[in-house]
Amino acid sequence: MFATDPENPWITAVRNAPRRAPAALVGAIGLVVPGALLFASRASASVVPDVFSDSLLFGVLALAAFIGTRLEGRRLSPRETYGAAGVIAGLALGLGAVFACAAVATIAGANGMILGPPRLPVGPLLAAILVAALGAVAQEVFFRGWIQPLLCASWGVWSGLVATAAAFLAFHVAAGVHGLVGGLNVLLAGLLLGLLALRSGGLAASVATHLIWVWTAFGGLGFSPQGLIGQVQLSGPALWSGGDQGLGGSLATTAVLLVLVASILTVKPRAVPGAGEPRTQL
Repeated sequence: MFATDPENPWITAVRNAPRRAPAALVGAIGLVVPGALLFASRASASVVPDVFSDSLLFGVLALAAFIGTRLEGRRLSPRETYGAAGVIAGLALGLGAVFACAAVATIAGANGMILGPPRLPVGPLLAAILVAALGAVAQEVFFRGWIQPLLCASWGVWSGLVATAAAFLAFHVAAGVHGLVGGLNVLLAGLLLGLLALRSGGLAASVATHLIWVWTAFGGLGFSPQGLIGQVQLSGPALWSGGDQGLGGSLATTAVLLVLVASILTVKPRAVPGAGEPRTQL
């Protein structure tokens, strides 16, 4: 399977690049730059509206990934055999994960509260949804498109995967994620998204999964106190409802993410004939 195969197209693309950046430098950039950008974004929040500061933050992340891969002389994402299929699989996986987390939380004792839509103007609501989408895409191209392939090629697949997930966690801690359960869930999400990218050989699946999670968990259904539309909200024991972090801080999410990561690692993919190198299917 691509996730553990040193001939993964991500890794071979890095190894075949005309110029290879030092892994330690790129790893440091992955840890320091996003955090510094987040700090600057939050520091300017009283002067610049969140929608503009967040858009700038995510735009810089995407631009850094684009410039970094161009300097190496490789594509931001390999030419994907499963581009469309990866999008469909990612959307299904993300949507299923959200409802699975909500179901487990409810069974464990959390309470679902039906709320009406917030009284927000259409413009700001649409802007918030678009910024959330930009954030999901920018994080994937930065962490899974630029940082992870290079670290995997330099340090080994598993070391690169874990290091990238750690950088992903550091970014979210700087963004406000707190608590042991919340941090663990972000780390597991980083591993899941990293495995999706490695296994599919591209960004389609990880971007789609990240995007639908953001839109559904924190936007469309609002399983969070910060939900954009606020149709459903969980309450009750914080370990299961997530408290002020919503599903992101729930043990239900921990359980679902562990199952998903284990499934990707253990389920044998179906081989697909390719030209010159092995291919696998999600």
